[in-house]
Amino acid sequence: MKKCFDIIISYSNLKSTNDFIINQHKFFLNPKNIIVLTHNQINGRGSYGKKWFSDENSLTFSFSYKSQNLKLSREILMLTANSILNYLKTVNICAHIKYPNDIFVGGKKIAGILVERISSPIGNFIVSGVGLNLNNKSFPNYLTNPVSVYQINNKKLNKENVLTDLINEITNSIELNENDKPNIKDNFLNHLHGFNNYVPCSLNGRSHKIMLKDVLDNGTILIKIKGDNKLLKIDTKDIRFLLD
Repeated sequence: MKKCFDIIISYSNLKSTNDFIINQHKFFLNPKNIIVLTHNQINGRGSYGKKWFSDENSLTFSFSYKSQNLKLSREILMLTANSILNYLKTVNICAHIKYPNDIFVGGKKIAGILVERISSPIGNFIVSGVGLNLNNKSFPNYLTNPVSVYQINNKKLNKENVLTDLINEITNSIELNENDKPNIKDNFLNHLHGFNNYVPCSLNGRSHKIMLKDVLDNGTILIKIKGDNKLLKIDTKDIRFLLD
């Protein structure tokens, strides 16, 4: 197996693990693939400008992968999600993906992913941030549907060991993706909420039941609205899946 990551860095506090790596590549011209872990992320970012909550009980890390093909970011998102699902299975948790970047157990969110693309004087990088609710016993009241591994299994896990297991999963998935891209996508789709079955959603502010048929390379999705056989191409910002 090839070595995908050159440097692993750990900090007690960081504003954002994604921002830290982006700055390493853009301003400090670090050419290496990096993993950075923080025990307390102060200003974590989610998709579409949302904030991501984490504290010392969460597992919060980012990794970078150098590639001239910035379209690979969709595949990095998929293999990151697959790796989280594979790890959760090892601790007897069955999860699913709410497109594009949330991991849920039942109707509760256990993890999130933020993938970003950057160009720098030393090349192009894809940065993937992961937030996993690991040993959290409680959450702030403003979070409506969180859950942690501890709350499900009633067992505290060593954060560094979990990071090692996840990085091994990600490394395996990167190698698999280079040799068998359809397998990565098929595994992602098969764990996707609404794939080949109708689920409730809000689409452009209106309630529908939709079936998700495919995820395209640019991140848009193909869906069918119940009662209409046409395939529609939808931007993810226009749809909100409604979970029980």
